[in-house]
Amino acid sequence: MVYKVTFFLSVAPERFLTLVPSKEVNGNFMIGEGDIFVVPFRCRGRSGVFGYRVFCAKVTNLTEWLVNLNEQSPIQFTAVEYDVMIPKDWISDLKDRPLLQAIDEVRGLYRSMNGINIVVVDQYLNLQLRAEKGKGTLEFLKESMRSLDVLIGIEDFEKESELHGRLRTSS
Repeated sequence: MVYKVTFFLSVAPERFLTLVPSKEVNGNFMIGEGDIFVVPFRCRGRSGVFGYRVFCAKVTNLTEWLVNLNEQSPIQFTAVEYDVMIPKDWISDLKDRPLLQAIDEVRGLYRSMNGINIVVVDQYLNLQLRAEKGKGTLEFLKESMRSLDVLIGIEDFEKESELHGRLRTSS
């Protein structure tokens, strides 16, 4: 189970190492002991900004790192995702759930009532929240993490992430 956050930053990948203490591995960046993995990507149609995807298993590590990075250079978040492993029989039950709207059952695309996109992929669900254009602030990150954590069963996000208060004051 892994969080994936997609964002844009005005810092080029070549300068990323000076902004964030990390180790470069095949053009990607490993933060700390490998808890956080950053993959830069090309942005088409966006000048002066660079795209990054961050992968991390623990919300606390990811949240702390993103808040610190945002303090150094403002981040524009575009998506927060989480992959959840599920039993095969649960997937077939998905279409019978009243709180989900089928977007395309053949391709396994659904949307929950709180706006979370759900994509069925083999033995797991990919849960996605996308920021509206110009609304990808730390507030979007905070609300996305809260929505995903409620959906995946982390009942008390305040206890899970001590940095939740920092998100409130940093946005």
